[in-house]
Amino acid sequence: MTDQTPDPNRHGATPLGGRVKDPRRVAIARQWSGYVAMIRTCPVCSTENVERNLFCSQCGGPLATIQPQPADSDAAGRDLLRYRLASEQRVARRTRIQYPQGGTGLVLLGVIFLAVGSWISADIAWQAAIWVIGMSLAIAGLWKMRTDSMALRNWGIILSVGVVGLLALFVNNSVAESDPTSPVPTAVATDQIDIAVTAATPGDSFSGAVPVYRGDNGHTGVQPGPTITESPELAWRFDTGGQIYSSPIVADSRLFVASKSGILFALDAATGAELWQFQLSDYVVRSTPAVVDSTLYIGAGFNLFAIDAATGQERWRFPMRYAGQSSPVVVGNGVLLTSQEGWVYNVDRTTGEMLWRLSTEGLPFGSIAANETIAIVATETGIIHCITIETGRPCWRKDIADGVFATPVITKDAAILVTRSGVTYSMSLSDGSTRWTASVGGMESVATNGTTSYVSGSDGAISSISMIDGQTGWVYPTGRTNAAAPVLSGNLVIAGSGRNLVALDAASGTQIWNYLAGGEIGTSPAVIGGYLFFGSEDGFVYALKAPTDEP
Repeated sequence: MTDQTPDPNRHGATPLGGRVKDPRRVAIARQWSGYVAMIRTCPVCSTENVERNLFCSQCGGPLATIQPQPADSDAAGRDLLRYRLASEQRVARRTRIQYPQGGTGLVLLGVIFLAVGSWISADIAWQAAIWVIGMSLAIAGLWKMRTDSMALRNWGIILSVGVVGLLALFVNNSVAESDPTSPVPTAVATDQIDIAVTAATPGDSFSGAVPVYRGDNGHTGVQPGPTITESPELAWRFDTGGQIYSSPIVADSRLFVASKSGILFALDAATGAELWQFQLSDYVVRSTPAVVDSTLYIGAGFNLFAIDAATGQERWRFPMRYAGQSSPVVVGNGVLLTSQEGWVYNVDRTTGEMLWRLSTEGLPFGSIAANETIAIVATETGIIHCITIETGRPCWRKDIADGVFATPVITKDAAILVTRSGVTYSMSLSDGSTRWTASVGGMESVATNGTTSYVSGSDGAISSISMIDGQTGWVYPTGRTNAAAPVLSGNLVIAGSGRNLVALDAASGTQIWNYLAGGEIGTSPAVIGGYLFFGSEDGFVYALKAPTDEP
């Protein structure tokens, strides 16, 4: 008797031969079809995540070490196929040749009839007849051009503007006719107008200073505080009229920030009132200013500017190669600034004369970090320079063969650099030797208190790193790969992530509070005097404070 037990390894044959369903063949076919759905299965909660997720969308668990696998569903790739078909349809619609169908003359003639009917003084019956003819002609023209989307859009805009203008004219005439006592406007001679432009004075209710990018010349991110320990409220906000890529600084009760429009603003730190503004350049300004002894220094376009911080008057400017996004630091009698064309400059802060310059052997996208005697600069080619500030000569040079776009950070005895590929280095200040590396990093600088560093990594998380051995402590998933450089204020780590500003407990990584802005937050905040200041890509400078206890 023949054994009828089915063989699990056997499959039926197709009319052309071969097995009906071979798992290996199916996997290969799906992989080469272009629509296979690759997933990462969370080992904690078993949730299926798309391949690009490095943290579980359900529980936040790490997925970086989980290898992507094809989804088992028979409908795998259906959403991808649907998305591709929709994209192809959108492209076809955008690139479809539009054949004008006419109708423009009818619409134009109708508009003329409507205008004549509105302006002539005639019997109401005649006016009504002219309006009806005009409306009929306009509607006939629009119907004829119904398949010409470009013409419909243009005439829709024209007719909308015309209707709004006629309504405004009608309202204005009605108001003027209803008020016979309204005065007749007369011309004013320009030689009788005295225009005075003076700088306002800030109030005295603000104290403390954050006079340089990220708090100090070493760019450690440590803020003077006091910090805000609970969900903050908005104290004020100021519209700069352009996206903000410059971090705010505070000195002498004034807040200074530059915008994409190329304008440097001085505001009252306590109220947000504008004190003065200075047009730096027609280029986008990404540099954060530095203030020392009532003089403000900032790089913009092809110049380094020295500006009176109280009045906004220019003291001098130093022509240089493109300043890019470098923020200056002031050490002794010199202003240090990198050029995005591959130079480091040291300029006399009193006269604006160059003291020395040095080639960086690559393009520095970050700023210089400095202490009293040496400066550290890094390039996109991975070359790190340590420079003696007094002479401008290198004290050591190191090539890590990994691009550095973030500003270096200097502590008491170490330089901390973050690479684009996702590695954080700790180097000895004395000779550049590597102390440790950590497998976390990205495009932003760390914040450090000397014992622990905090970095917004390109893996979509903010992480803590031990300064002793480089071991990673807690990890807070932000869900975004473009979180801004964090700062430290009291026991909080504060950083922008998308439109969200989050404050985390420095010891545990637990979220303490968050604040939602109107645009992406790409710069570091300043925390001082009970306020927290930051800029957003919606063009606003925000000032937050602790909530007010009201009865």
